[in-house]
Amino acid sequence: MYIKQVKKKDGIRLFAGKTEITDPAIIRGFVRELPYFGVKDSTLKSNEKMVFYSADSASIENIYPSLKIKRSGDTLFFAARWDMELPEDYAKWVYPMFKYRSPLGDLWYDGKYRVKARLVGYGNYSTVILPVFNFKRVRTQKYMDQIYRSGNSAKILLNEFDKAYINMIPETDTVAIEEYSYILERR
Repeated sequence: MYIKQVKKKDGIRLFAGKTEITDPAIIRGFVRELPYFGVKDSTLKSNEKMVFYSADSASIENIYPSLKIKRSGDTLFFAARWDMELPEDYAKWVYPMFKYRSPLGDLWYDGKYRVKARLVGYGNYSTVILPVFNFKRVRTQKYMDQIYRSGNSAKILLNEFDKAYINMIPETDTVAIEEYSYILERR
C-alpha cells in the first residue's frame, strides 16, 4: 500500500494554556517557520510503503519495520515489536499528546523511558486511513527574573492527538496542533 491522498481534519488550533486562540494572524505567526504546518487536502503519489505480511503483522518502510496488529471492526491497532527511547522531557510534555500510547514505566539510568510505539489506522487490508498530527509547543519559564522560552515541534505519524492533552497545558505554554490523515491504497 502507498499513500494516495492527504485529508485535512480541521485547521490549525492554537492554545495559550487551556484557552484556544482563534485569530488566524496569530496562528499563522506562531507556526510560520515550520514548513509541515498548513496541510491541504491533496492527492499524491508516494513511495512510502506499508506492507501487510499477515492479518496480524505489518511494516511501514523506513519507520516501523515490524508491527503487530490487533483488529477491532474497522480499527487497526499497531504495536512496534521493540522499544523506542523517550527522553524525560519528551515523555512529560509531548508523549501525552498521543491518544494511543504505552505506559511509560520506570525512568532508566540514562534518563530515558522505554516504550513500545502504539499506532492506529482505520479501514481494512486494502485501504487504510492513518491519522497524523503536527505540533509546536513553546514553554515559557522564569528563572532569576529572566524569561526563558524553549520549545519543540514535530510531525507525529500514525497516531491521533489526544484532546485530553488540552487540559494538561500549563498556563505558561503555547501549543499549536494540526490534524490530518494519510489514505493508503494498493496500487
